[in-house]
Amino acid sequence: MLIKKNILVLLFSVLSASLVQAETFKVSEIIINGLERIDQGTVLTYLPVQTGSQFDTGDSSRVLHELYKTGFFSKIELDRDGNKIIVNVTERPAITEVNFDGNEDVDDEQLKEALDQIGIKPGRVYHRSLVKVLEQNLRQVYFSHGKYGVKIKTKVEELDDNRVNIDIKISEGLPALIKQINIVGNTIFTDEQLLDGFTLEQPETVIGIDFEGDQYSRPVLTGDLEVLKSYYQNRGYINFKITSTQVSISADKKDIFITINVDEGEKFHVEKLDLAGDYVFSEQEIREKILLKTGDVFSNAVMVASKTAITKKLGDEGYAFARVNVVPEQNNETKTVKLTYVVQPGKKAYVRNITFSGNDKSTDAVLRREMRLMEGAPLNTTALNRSKIRLQRLKFVETVELKTTPVHGTDDQVDIDIKTVERLSGSFNISAAFSQVEGVVFGTSLTQDNLFGTGQSLSLAINTSDANTVYSMTHTDPYHTVDGISRSFEVNYRKRDASEELISNYLIDTAKIRVRYGVPVSEYDRFSFGYGIEAIDITLASSNVAQEFVDYVDTYGSSFENLTLQSSFSHDTRNRTVFADKGLIHSVSLSMTVPGGDISYYKIQHQSKFFFNLGNQHALMLRGQLGLGDGYGETDELPFFERFFAGGLRSVRGYRTNSLGPYDADVSSSVGGDLSIIGGVEWIFPVPFMETPPASVRMSMFYDAGNVFDREETSLNHAFFELKDAIGISYVWLAPIGPLRFSWAKAISPELTDETETFQFSIGSFF
Repeated sequence: MLIKKNILVLLFSVLSASLVQAETFKVSEIIINGLERIDQGTVLTYLPVQTGSQFDTGDSSRVLHELYKTGFFSKIELDRDGNKIIVNVTERPAITEVNFDGNEDVDDEQLKEALDQIGIKPGRVYHRSLVKVLEQNLRQVYFSHGKYGVKIKTKVEELDDNRVNIDIKISEGLPALIKQINIVGNTIFTDEQLLDGFTLEQPETVIGIDFEGDQYSRPVLTGDLEVLKSYYQNRGYINFKITSTQVSISADKKDIFITINVDEGEKFHVEKLDLAGDYVFSEQEIREKILLKTGDVFSNAVMVASKTAITKKLGDEGYAFARVNVVPEQNNETKTVKLTYVVQPGKKAYVRNITFSGNDKSTDAVLRREMRLMEGAPLNTTALNRSKIRLQRLKFVETVELKTTPVHGTDDQVDIDIKTVERLSGSFNISAAFSQVEGVVFGTSLTQDNLFGTGQSLSLAINTSDANTVYSMTHTDPYHTVDGISRSFEVNYRKRDASEELISNYLIDTAKIRVRYGVPVSEYDRFSFGYGIEAIDITLASSNVAQEFVDYVDTYGSSFENLTLQSSFSHDTRNRTVFADKGLIHSVSLSMTVPGGDISYYKIQHQSKFFFNLGNQHALMLRGQLGLGDGYGETDELPFFERFFAGGLRSVRGYRTNSLGPYDADVSSSVGGDLSIIGGVEWIFPVPFMETPPASVRMSMFYDAGNVFDREETSLNHAFFELKDAIGISYVWLAPIGPLRFSWAKAISPELTDETETFQFSIGSFF
């Protein structure tokens, strides 16, 4: 209605100008009345007339037309006072707020972005004509999410000072679900083969259970079409095309039918592989990076991977700006393709400056020593990527962003800018576990992983639970020498009441002093060794003590002083030490007493973890741990206080801590073993209902299995058939208040004597 009124005003002005005899005069002044928010200077810039210029009254229609085009005004009138032009305007109202109510599946930001495209946002001029466009744009947003039953109602609230609020009430309705995805034109591959790679799924029945189809999403369908295209082009069908895609909805707006029409084309093979440009390396070295061979079925993915491999080789030699292009030449008659890799290395680039930002607590030197590139050295992409991983592996670094910037005015220098986000490196930790027997058990520790910003760590622990009284101090300098040799120093005193941990009834006092060194063997391998002194004093209770513990004390005594040796070797390729999702770690360790001490024993342990990145924030983790111990010399067995135990949050979840393994029925307690086998599989996935979960959160489903054994009673081969297992869900959050770890687990076929725990947790607080 308002648009019609404006048109009538404009027509009336044009008609009036044509009826009145035109007159020309020199404009002495332009007066604009009625402005509230709009600056007068802004209006003057739109006027096709200026002070001092000649004005023909017949041009009044042109003036009105230009002002109405701005969209600022709902009414404009022109008047004249002598040689003065008077413009009377009424401004359109301004939008103060745009409010949404009822939207759950689509957040405010997505809806606001849709409205921004048509100029509806706080501070903009309000047009009544845009209400229908507003509602249509919002519907399109919901349609792209598969919600075709959405209802939108807009209310415009008029305020003082020529302002309005726009309130939008949304009833999202039920989503339309995919009923069928049909591919037409495929003769080489079946629908099942092609749809297997799709994210969107149609209804299916699995093991007698009916599953509904997915909610339709236009962006997801676009991604699936790219997957379909890649599927064909990676199998030789270089001319594959998706000729059309139809998405239809049922009359009740509940079911979505998707039809994809394809033209498969013919399968192509590789006829010839050529090189062009400046190789830098020998032709043979470049050809070794080309994974396709003459006669192979053409694959777009392998072609791109070969291009990437050549680019990486050039980058490793400092050619950071190298370009490798692949020129395919098709022969449709022979169904072959000739590929020419054109290599343009450019100039070798050198590192000018390496700068760090975001390290508010850590000194530059702490970060710089992790770099595998030096200023002045040729830029090496492998070394640069490894530097990023090493920085990410620091416990006090959460994220690392690395940017390579060409130096202005040169074509052979770059600056490396590294932005880090640091974690809170100090923590006051309170650990807790729920037990059907003990209830909640607490312990405390104080840890600083980045002492005074030096990268050194200091840990002080005090545990005063019913089971343990622990006082310990550990200091580690990861760069005791500039070559990266680390040194750790530990002082530890522990008074332990084993009966409180479901172990036989005895008390043990242990005091230890240890020094340990770590030596980097290679970028991924590290060897460590150490030595120490330990003093142990054991007090057996008068009752509820396992007879084998009594026998051990009768044979070897209850007080021991020993010199100890420790050594280990590790191979670690993980991309992070905290929340890794790629790489692996193997470690083998040996701890033993020096011959000639009060008792002689050794313990060997092997641990492995494999991380596989599955993409889209999914990862798979496999872990395994094997422990073996025994006495030697005049000591016939592994001391009972050094035995292995299993069960609990960090070994086999779903079972009470230390409850697995050999069991003394007479005293109803675990006695541990000299053989430990623990393993598990963990599927890491994005936290539900969080589109972009923070890097400090990890959620997973797991399968744990493990047990401990007495090798005199169980052989290694037989032990694998006696593993205890459980399945469950784990949630870990490195929260601002501290690390939180929760697990819910269900023991699989537990025996009556097994101590199970469904819920286990630990909590802490950072400072």
